Amino acid sequence: MHSHMTRRGFVSSSLAGASVVGWLGRLATAAESTPPKSCILLWMAGGPSHLDTFDLKPEAPASVRGEFRPIETSVPGIEISEHFPRFAGLAIVSLELGRQDFPLPGFVCIGPGPRLATRSGFLGPHHQPLDVADPERGTNNLEPLVSREEFDGRYALLERFNASFLKSYQVPSAQAHASAVERAVRLMNADQKRAFELSQEPDAIRDRYGRGSFGQGCLMARRLVETGVSFVEVMMGDGVGWDTHRDNFPRTRNLSQEVDAGMSALIEDLHERGHLDSTLVIWMGEFGRSPQITSGAGRNHWARAWTSVLVGGGLRGGQVIGRTDRDAAAVLDRPIRVNDFLATVCQLLGIDYTQENRPTGVNRPIPIVDTSKPIATIDELL
Repeated sequence: MHSHMTRRGFVSSSLAGASVVGWLGRLATAAESTPPKSCILLWMAGGPSHLDTFDLKPEAPASVRGEFRPIETSVPGIEISEHFPRFAGLAIVSLELGRQDFPLPGFVCIGPGPRLATRSGFLGPHHQPLDVADPERGTNNLEPLVSREEFDGRYALLERFNASFLKSYQVPSAQAHASAVERAVRLMNADQKRAFELSQEPDAIRDRYGRGSFGQGCLMARRLVETGVSFVEVMMGDGVGWDTHRDNFPRTRNLSQEVDAGMSALIEDLHERGHLDSTLVIWMGEFGRSPQITSGAGRNHWARAWTSVLVGGGLRGGQVIGRTDRDAAAVLDRPIRVNDFLATVCQLLGIDYTQENRPTGVNRPIPIVDTSKPIATIDELL
């Protein structure tokens, strides 16, 4: 077998899995006994091309390998795309983790894009994320439009009306509405809401993250987990995003450079400020892209192999787990199913993935992770 990780490749299942790279061998060398307090999900909407980011195949035919060249990282033998130079130098969840007494939401979703996949579903509206579509603006509507005294009086009156109403109408929708109002007022009154104000950061710090929505979203994510928020999602890919059916290479180049700045600055800051061991950072999308380049210089959807990157959180880093074939079309060694990946993330966060939720109005238990088939956690990371 070739000694370079580019020949070892990345892993996924033959159906729908996630390739796993345990990064930061220099910064996260051993698993901690204390699970992380927070998780930051960097979501690459549209499905980034694994062949043009972390699983380059320079020895594949020209119709597969594409335009980008691999560069070495600070971990010997691991190579990634030339458009992640800062990250190369680094290479050596609400229901379960959220605190009921904490005034900020347990789940914050940052960035533009569709929100259908970020709803709380059967968990109920209490676990719905707080949406921050534009990190530059933050949550700029938290100040009352009347005096504090008048606002407090109005809210006290509303609480009295709600208490009477809820006694007569004990239905989930009414309770959810009252809960949403109560949580909104707690947020309005919380000193921690300053975490949403990026204007408090020096210009040099903001520039280091990149001034785009993703970079500023990463900066806000860092501020939020330092404040105590348990789960933050930073979305990248408004509109077309990583869905590069056409013009894959210029678009992937631009997106990769934006990710490199924001993600690298986030990891550097978490490490320097002492929060990397207590924060699990995950970079991933919903699938990979086809090995064969299309007539429009694009790559189509590809669910047989793709890449995920995990950083910090006490995991054992500095390793690539698994291997794809010459064209990154299929998994040769160490396939990882979606449920295996999710169970591993739960373990890293100190969550019992065998638990079941019994949400109101649903007449059956809902497992955190589907265990109908045996789970094989990624023990190399634990």
